[in-house]
Amino acid sequence: MAGDAPLVSVVFITYKRLDLLTGAVHALYECSAYPNLETIISDDGSPPRVVDGLRQLPVDRVISEENAGLGANTNRGLRAARGEYVLHHQDDFKCQSSEPFIARSIDIMDRHPDVGLVRLHHMDPLFTNREDHVLPDGTPYSILPTSQPPISGGLFLYSDHPHIKRADFHEKVGFFTEGLGVGETEEDFCRKFLENDRYELATFWRSDLFENLGIRYSTRPDRRRANLRTWLSEQAWGRTLLRTYGALPTRVRRALRH
Repeated sequence: MAGDAPLVSVVFITYKRLDLLTGAVHALYECSAYPNLETIISDDGSPPRVVDGLRQLPVDRVISEENAGLGANTNRGLRAARGEYVLHHQDDFKCQSSEPFIARSIDIMDRHPDVGLVRLHHMDPLFTNREDHVLPDGTPYSILPTSQPPISGGLFLYSDHPHIKRADFHEKVGFFTEGLGVGETEEDFCRKFLENDRYELATFWRSDLFENLGIRYSTRPDRRRANLRTWLSEQAWGRTLLRTYGALPTRVRRALRH
């Protein structure tokens, strides 16, 4: 019953991608049977015709203010959430699993008070500093301390791929820095999470809960790089390439990116 299930706020982060977001919203409703969801769209000031379309979607609230960048838009959505937990959901991910990953994520955080966030995508083998566990239903998961050896090859523990976090996660860890470019915003928070001493994260050993549509649809070079990095991390040869790239001096990596 909904009364027995904690409220989970699903915060969709979007900007001028109505088609992608429409698919994301409907896919989540079709796949998830979790009984107590609050759905919020946080839009970064898209044109009026796009906002009109957003307001036709079956969600509880649409927040659309002036264009202020990814950091400000994400913070607005997170601060509007009223749930005990937040499902952070970018518009270019599409749920494709009917497994009860929301309830399982809450179960993990109930069992581990120091876990503030559960990743809903693959557990990269490069993160070797981990504690492996199994839920009563047989679902494997791992807890990843923020201290990871250099072999992590430039990958970050935190990712803006779909994840579920406690309502106080950002109060304890910090919100997104505003006024930065898209790629800078994401990498800045990845580093902020590594510096936090309050919460660790857990991750499922799965990569098929959500489909990542960003590689196909994004026109932003920084987004394509982030998606390419995720795809490479799922291949054995790609992880070797990432380790090599991560060991390069910062100035060399910057030159390669440009």
